[in-house]
Amino acid sequence: MPTQEQRTHAAIEAVLQAAMELFGTHGFLGTSIGQIASAAGVSKSGLLHHFDSKEEVFRQVFHRAEAELVKRSVDGVTDDMSPKQQLRTGARSLLRALDDEGLRQIVLVDGPAVLGWLQWRQIEAEYAHGLVVDIFKRAAERHELAVEPTAAAAAILLAALHEAAFVANDHTESSDDASAVFDHLLCSLFIEAP
Repeated sequence: MPTQEQRTHAAIEAVLQAAMELFGTHGFLGTSIGQIASAAGVSKSGLLHHFDSKEEVFRQVFHRAEAELVKRSVDGVTDDMSPKQQLRTGARSLLRALDDEGLRQIVLVDGPAVLGWLQWRQIEAEYAHGLVVDIFKRAAERHELAVEPTAAAAAILLAALHEAAFVANDHTESSDDASAVFDHLLCSLFIEAP
């Protein structure tokens, strides 16, 4: 027989899985607490026992979506690539991952609206900023970087990547077009092409 802790963990996991599916399909505004509870197989009061609000459920789902994006972004990145190749590959993988309508809805559409711009940026930075800073430091050690490997440089590069994702999300341009522009910006940060 499962312990109370195991039952609690299973209920929370069921809620977050159901919420990720529903938020990704119907958006934050199109999804109710009741729908999440029903899809998770828990009562509405049971859901609210574990989460303060629908916004809190979304915040945790957003963290999961960010972790999934990082996983997909680094999937094709290898240690034998140059820092520039790692950034380029990661950026292209991220933009392709955002072709997933559910992830795009959660991360790009609802994320800034539900969390607010500042919190959205802070959570995004938790997942990607350190990766970019580490790659920049490696590039500087190899004398390949044309700028100082500062946190500001990493933040600006990530902001450009976010904007590329928003442009691709608008469907006015494909993720390949946005990726090509990002590549040009990325190249300007490096002394030589690999």
